[in-house]
Amino acid sequence: MEIPETPTLIGSFAAALQFSTIAPPLVKRLFANQELGNAVAVLPYIGIVLGALLGAAFTGLALVVPPQVAAALTLGLWLLLTGALHFDGWLDSCDGLFGGYTVARRLEIMRDSRVGAFGVAGGGALLLLKFTLLSTLSVPFASLIMAATLGRWAMSVALVAFPYARKQGLGTTMKAHANWLHIAIANVAVLAVLWGFAGLTGLVYLGAASLLMLAFSGLCLRKINGLTGDSYGAICELTEAVVLLCIVALPPTLI
Repeated sequence: MEIPETPTLIGSFAAALQFSTIAPPLVKRLFANQELGNAVAVLPYIGIVLGALLGAAFTGLALVVPPQVAAALTLGLWLLLTGALHFDGWLDSCDGLFGGYTVARRLEIMRDSRVGAFGVAGGGALLLLKFTLLSTLSVPFASLIMAATLGRWAMSVALVAFPYARKQGLGTTMKAHANWLHIAIANVAVLAVLWGFAGLTGLVYLGAASLLMLAFSGLCLRKINGLTGDSYGAICELTEAVVLLCIVALPPTLI
Protein backbone atom coordinates (compact mmCIF):
# COMPACT_ATOMS: atom_id res chain seq x y z
CA MET A 1 0.00 0.00 0.00
CA GLU A 2 1.16 3.52 -0.74
CA ILE A 3 2.05 5.88 2.07
CA PRO A 4 1.08 9.51 1.34
CA GLU A 5 3.97 11.94 0.97
CA THR A 6 2.21 14.54 3.10
CA PRO A 7 0.07 13.86 6.17
CA THR A 8 -3.67 14.50 6.09
CA LEU A 9 -6.04 15.50 8.87
CA ILE A 10 -8.28 12.50 8.25
CA GLY A 11 -5.21 10.25 8.36
CA SER A 12 -4.17 11.61 11.74
CA PHE A 13 -7.69 11.24 13.13
CA ALA A 14 -7.97 7.74 11.69
CA ALA A 15 -4.67 6.74 13.28
CA ALA A 16 -5.77 7.96 16.72
CA LEU A 17 -9.14 6.23 16.34
CA GLN A 18 -7.66 2.97 15.10
CA PHE A 19 -5.09 2.70 17.88
CA SER A 20 -7.51 3.44 20.72
CA THR A 21 -10.88 1.93 19.72
CA ILE A 22 -12.37 -0.93 17.72
CA ALA A 23 -13.78 1.47 15.12
CA PRO A 24 -13.25 0.18 11.56
CA PRO A 25 -10.36 1.78 9.61
CA LEU A 26 -11.29 5.10 8.03
CA VAL A 27 -8.46 4.87 5.50
CA LYS A 28 -7.37 1.76 3.60
CA ARG A 29 -3.65 2.48 3.54
CA LEU A 30 -0.59 2.73 5.72
CA PHE A 31 -0.23 5.87 7.80
CA ALA A 32 2.44 8.46 7.10
CA ASN A 33 4.94 8.85 9.92
CA GLN A 34 3.77 12.37 10.61
CA GLU A 35 0.17 11.19 10.78
CA LEU A 36 1.22 8.86 13.58
CA GLY A 37 2.86 11.78 15.35
CA ASN A 38 -0.17 14.01 14.83
CA ALA A 39 -2.39 11.30 16.33
CA VAL A 40 -0.88 12.18 19.71
CA ALA A 41 -2.71 15.52 19.57
CA VAL A 42 -5.98 13.87 18.57
CA LEU A 43 -6.17 11.20 21.31
CA PRO A 44 -7.95 13.38 23.93
CA TYR A 45 -10.57 14.33 21.34
CA ILE A 46 -11.20 10.62 20.79
CA GLY A 47 -11.60 10.45 24.56
CA ILE A 48 -14.39 13.03 24.43
CA VAL A 49 -16.34 10.96 21.91
CA LEU A 50 -15.72 7.72 23.78
CA GLY A 51 -16.68 9.27 27.12
CA ALA A 52 -19.88 10.71 25.65
CA LEU A 53 -20.90 7.30 24.30
CA LEU A 54 -20.20 5.63 27.64
CA GLY A 55 -21.94 8.40 29.56
CA ALA A 56 -25.03 8.16 27.37
CA ALA A 57 -25.08 4.37 27.75
CA PHE A 58 -24.76 4.58 31.54
CA THR A 59 -27.47 7.22 31.81
CA GLY A 60 -29.86 5.20 29.66
CA LEU A 61 -29.16 1.95 31.48
CA ALA A 62 -29.62 3.58 34.89
CA LEU A 63 -33.21 4.41 33.92
CA VAL A 64 -34.16 0.74 33.69
CA VAL A 65 -31.73 -1.21 35.89
CA PRO A 66 -30.07 -0.64 39.31
CA PRO A 67 -26.86 1.48 39.39
CA GLN A 68 -24.66 -1.57 40.02
CA VAL A 69 -26.00 -3.32 36.93
CA ALA A 70 -25.63 -0.16 34.85
CA ALA A 71 -22.06 0.18 36.10
CA ALA A 72 -21.18 -3.42 35.21
CA LEU A 73 -22.68 -3.15 31.72
CA THR A 74 -20.99 0.21 31.09
CA LEU A 75 -17.64 -1.19 32.19
CA GLY A 76 -18.11 -4.09 29.79
CA LEU A 77 -18.96 -1.66 26.99
CA TRP A 78 -15.86 0.39 27.89
CA LEU A 79 -13.66 -2.66 27.37
CA LEU A 80 -15.52 -3.58 24.18
CA LEU A 81 -15.28 -0.16 22.52
CA THR A 82 -11.55 0.10 23.24
CA GLY A 83 -10.87 -3.50 22.29
CA ALA A 84 -9.40 -3.85 25.80
CA LEU A 85 -6.20 -2.44 24.27
CA HIS A 86 -5.28 -0.24 27.21
CA PHE A 87 -6.45 -2.84 29.71
CA ASP A 88 -4.15 -5.37 28.05
CA GLY A 89 -1.31 -2.86 28.42
CA TRP A 90 -2.07 -2.63 32.14
CA LEU A 91 -2.00 -6.43 32.49
CA ASP A 92 1.31 -6.72 30.63
CA SER A 93 2.78 -3.86 32.65
CA CYS A 94 1.84 -5.53 35.93
CA ASP A 95 3.48 -8.78 34.85
CA GLY A 96 6.61 -7.17 33.42
CA LEU A 97 7.33 -4.45 35.95
CA PHE A 98 6.83 -6.69 38.96
CA GLY A 99 7.67 -10.13 37.58
CA GLY A 100 11.18 -9.73 36.18
CA TYR A 101 14.63 -9.13 37.66
CA THR A 102 16.41 -7.48 34.73
CA VAL A 103 15.41 -4.88 32.16
CA ALA A 104 15.64 -7.37 29.31
CA ARG A 105 13.54 -9.94 31.15
CA ARG A 106 10.88 -7.40 32.09
CA LEU A 107 10.56 -6.26 28.48
CA GLU A 108 10.36 -9.88 27.37
CA ILE A 109 7.56 -10.59 29.84
CA MET A 110 5.65 -7.51 28.70
CA ARG A 111 5.79 -8.77 25.12
CA ASP A 112 4.46 -12.20 26.11
CA SER A 113 0.75 -12.58 25.26
CA ARG A 114 0.15 -14.79 28.30
CA VAL A 115 -1.07 -13.23 31.55
CA GLY A 116 0.70 -14.06 34.80
CA ALA A 117 -0.22 -13.76 38.46
CA PHE A 118 0.62 -10.06 38.73
CA GLY A 119 -1.46 -9.32 35.63
CA VAL A 120 -4.46 -11.25 36.95
CA ALA A 121 -4.24 -9.54 40.33
CA GLY A 122 -3.75 -6.08 38.85
CA GLY A 123 -6.50 -6.54 36.28
CA GLY A 124 -8.97 -7.77 38.85
CA ALA A 125 -8.17 -4.92 41.23
CA LEU A 126 -8.54 -2.30 38.49
CA LEU A 127 -11.88 -3.67 37.26
CA LEU A 128 -13.22 -3.86 40.80
CA LEU A 129 -12.15 -0.27 41.48
CA LYS A 130 -13.70 1.04 38.27
CA PHE A 131 -16.93 -0.87 38.85
CA THR A 132 -17.22 0.48 42.41
CA LEU A 133 -16.56 4.04 41.29
CA LEU A 134 -19.01 3.83 38.40
CA SER A 135 -21.66 2.54 40.82
CA THR A 136 -21.35 5.65 42.98
CA LEU A 137 -21.07 8.42 40.38
CA SER A 138 -23.54 11.25 40.85
CA VAL A 139 -22.93 12.73 37.38
CA PRO A 140 -21.95 9.76 35.18
CA PHE A 141 -22.20 11.48 31.79
CA ALA A 142 -19.79 14.31 32.62
CA SER A 143 -17.59 12.04 34.73
CA LEU A 144 -17.01 9.52 31.98
CA ILE A 145 -16.15 12.24 29.46
CA MET A 146 -13.60 13.76 31.86
CA ALA A 147 -12.09 10.38 32.73
CA ALA A 148 -11.77 9.18 29.13
CA THR A 149 -10.35 12.52 27.97
CA LEU A 150 -7.78 12.81 30.75
CA GLY A 151 -6.75 9.18 30.32
CA ARG A 152 -5.78 9.78 26.70
CA TRP A 153 -4.23 13.14 27.49
CA ALA A 154 -1.94 11.52 30.08
CA MET A 155 -0.96 8.91 27.51
CA SER A 156 -0.08 11.63 24.98
CA VAL A 157 2.02 13.62 27.45
CA ALA A 158 3.91 10.53 28.59
CA LEU A 159 4.70 9.61 25.00
CA VAL A 160 6.27 13.00 24.29
CA ALA A 161 7.91 13.58 27.68
CA PHE A 162 9.64 10.26 28.37
CA PRO A 163 12.00 7.99 26.38
CA TYR A 164 10.78 4.87 24.62
CA ALA A 165 12.18 1.67 26.09
CA ARG A 166 12.48 -0.34 22.88
CA LYS A 167 14.65 0.37 19.85
CA GLN A 168 11.88 -0.54 17.42
CA GLY A 169 8.12 -0.46 17.42
CA LEU A 170 5.15 1.73 16.60
CA GLY A 171 5.87 3.84 19.67
CA THR A 172 9.26 4.85 18.34
CA THR A 173 7.70 6.24 15.16
CA MET A 174 4.97 8.10 17.02
CA LYS A 175 7.46 9.55 19.48
CA ALA A 176 9.89 10.60 16.75
CA HIS A 177 7.17 12.64 15.02
CA ALA A 178 5.32 14.04 18.04
CA ASN A 179 6.26 17.17 19.96
CA TRP A 180 5.02 19.64 22.53
CA LEU A 181 2.91 21.47 19.94
CA HIS A 182 0.81 18.32 19.74
CA ILE A 183 0.45 18.38 23.51
CA ALA A 184 -0.66 22.02 23.36
CA ILE A 185 -3.41 21.00 20.93
CA ALA A 186 -4.36 18.11 23.23
CA ASN A 187 -4.48 20.54 26.16
CA VAL A 188 -7.26 22.50 24.47
CA ALA A 189 -9.57 19.49 24.64
CA VAL A 190 -8.70 18.74 28.26
CA LEU A 191 -9.09 22.30 29.53
CA ALA A 192 -12.35 22.82 27.65
CA VAL A 193 -13.85 19.62 29.07
CA LEU A 194 -12.68 20.23 32.62
CA TRP A 195 -13.74 23.87 32.69
CA GLY A 196 -17.09 23.12 31.08
CA PHE A 197 -18.01 20.29 33.45
CA ALA A 198 -16.14 21.06 36.66
CA GLY A 199 -14.82 24.62 36.69
CA LEU A 200 -11.91 25.13 39.07
CA THR A 201 -12.52 21.69 40.56
CA GLY A 202 -11.31 20.33 37.24
CA LEU A 203 -7.80 21.50 38.17
CA VAL A 204 -7.83 18.93 40.97
CA TYR A 205 -8.63 16.19 38.46
CA LEU A 206 -5.90 17.47 36.14
CA GLY A 207 -3.40 17.58 38.98
CA ALA A 208 -4.23 14.03 40.06
CA ALA A 209 -3.91 12.79 36.47
CA SER A 210 -0.56 14.54 36.11
CA LEU A 211 0.83 13.11 39.34
CA LEU A 212 -0.30 9.61 38.44
CA MET A 213 1.26 9.87 34.99
CA LEU A 214 4.55 11.14 36.42
CA ALA A 215 4.67 8.47 39.15
CA PHE A 216 3.98 5.56 36.81
CA SER A 217 6.38 6.90 34.19
CA GLY A 218 9.05 7.20 36.87
CA LEU A 219 8.46 3.56 37.82
CA CYS A 220 8.87 2.53 34.17
CA LEU A 221 12.10 4.51 33.89
CA ARG A 222 13.52 2.67 36.89
CA LYS A 223 12.32 -0.76 35.80
CA ILE A 224 12.73 -0.77 32.00
CA ASN A 225 14.61 2.48 31.22
CA GLY A 226 11.64 4.02 29.46
CA LEU A 227 8.06 3.45 28.38
CA THR A 228 6.46 1.05 25.91
CA GLY A 229 3.08 0.76 24.21
CA ASP A 230 1.93 -1.30 27.19
CA SER A 231 3.04 1.52 29.50
CA TYR A 232 0.90 4.03 27.63
CA GLY A 233 -2.12 1.75 27.91
CA ALA A 234 -1.51 1.30 31.62
CA ILE A 235 -1.24 5.06 32.11
CA CYS A 236 -4.57 5.54 30.35
CA GLU A 237 -6.31 2.92 32.49
CA LEU A 238 -4.84 4.18 35.77
CA THR A 239 -5.58 7.80 34.96
CA GLU A 240 -9.22 7.01 34.17
CA ALA A 241 -9.57 5.24 37.52
CA VAL A 242 -7.85 8.03 39.47
CA VAL A 243 -10.01 10.70 37.83
CA LEU A 244 -13.19 8.77 38.66
CA LEU A 245 -11.92 8.42 42.25
CA CYS A 246 -11.33 12.17 42.50
CA ILE A 247 -14.79 12.88 41.07
CA VAL A 248 -16.40 10.62 43.66
CA ALA A 249 -14.40 12.24 46.47
CA LEU A 250 -14.81 15.79 45.13
CA PRO A 251 -17.82 16.07 42.78
CA PRO A 252 -17.84 18.75 40.04
CA THR A 253 -18.99 22.16 41.21
CA LEU A 254 -20.79 23.23 38.01
CA ILE A 255 -23.25 20.34 37.75
